Amino acid sequence: MTALGNDHPALRHYWHAVAAVADVDDGPLRVELLGEALVIVRLADTIVAFPDRCPHRSARLSDGQVVDDELQCPYHGWRFDGTGQCALIPALGADSPAAKRVQLSAPVTRVAYDLVWVALEAPRADLIEVPEWDAPGITAVWLPAMRVRVGAGQFIDNFLDFAHFPFVHAGTFGAGEDAHVGDYEVEHRPNGLRVRYEHLVENHEDPGVARGERPLLQPRVMEYTYQVPFTARLRLELPMTGVDNTIVASAVPINARETILQQVLLRNDITDADHARHTAAYELSVLAEDLAVLEHLPDRTLELDLPRQIHTRADRITVEYRRLLAAAIAPDPSEGAPQ
Repeated sequence: MTALGNDHPALRHYWHAVAAVADVDDGPLRVELLGEALVIVRLADTIVAFPDRCPHRSARLSDGQVVDDELQCPYHGWRFDGTGQCALIPALGADSPAAKRVQLSAPVTRVAYDLVWVALEAPRADLIEVPEWDAPGITAVWLPAMRVRVGAGQFIDNFLDFAHFPFVHAGTFGAGEDAHVGDYEVEHRPNGLRVRYEHLVENHEDPGVARGERPLLQPRVMEYTYQVPFTARLRLELPMTGVDNTIVASAVPINARETILQQVLLRNDITDADHARHTAAYELSVLAEDLAVLEHLPDRTLELDLPRQIHTRADRITVEYRRLLAAAIAPDPSEGAPQ
């Protein structure tokens, strides 16, 4: 297979940000990951994930409720604890031996960066590092989770690519930017990469531009980090204004044709709630420009066979991204060995 789609089985071995922690506080939550339905629920103050299907008569557990820190099926009232062990079959009474023989499978679950992360099978890589998270003076501004008709691999490919800025983002920050991409180096990290690049952009968010205090075209330092399979971080530093803006994006492959985007802005210049809303709205306008291209690509897969596409030196970051993904989905020789 030379193209990576949202349904590749190797993706089961990696972390995916399936939900916001805040969305789990109102009871069981149904989510989809790699074509599988899951229920995310908080039991005994711990967030866990199970298949969203009762083993008795296949009812959706996400339609149930939490009773005494156990997940109760809406159909016959079967209850499951935080390990997936059946704790009660009401029709058979308390302490029924039959209940002890029923066990839900439980994907690996972690809570980090106010998100619930799930790996359907033993994870092969750690989560991305976000140094700005909870740093002094930093405000987190969440964008709404967005369901898009884009492959997860395609979205992160676009997120890491900066040669498209002057053209795709001509309506926001890219109109006055030099289209030339200078040389840069790619630093390899365990299951990821890092790139630092300096360029010029039109800074429409700077109020000093309107007052004539600073020019519209300003220098910007970009630092990209990426972690397999579909999470990336972009730190934007604007030396003229002292603004640091970090964007963390995770693309969640929910099924073969759709992806959910989880994105947060971590900024040091947010003054109040109105400023946060304005900042989010601006970022959504930038995203809309990307989606206008991405949602019209011919399919939802990312080509990983490098000779099948044309690449230039300006594409170094996305070429290395493809190499990392190809290695990530390659069969693990330590798994599936004959007994």
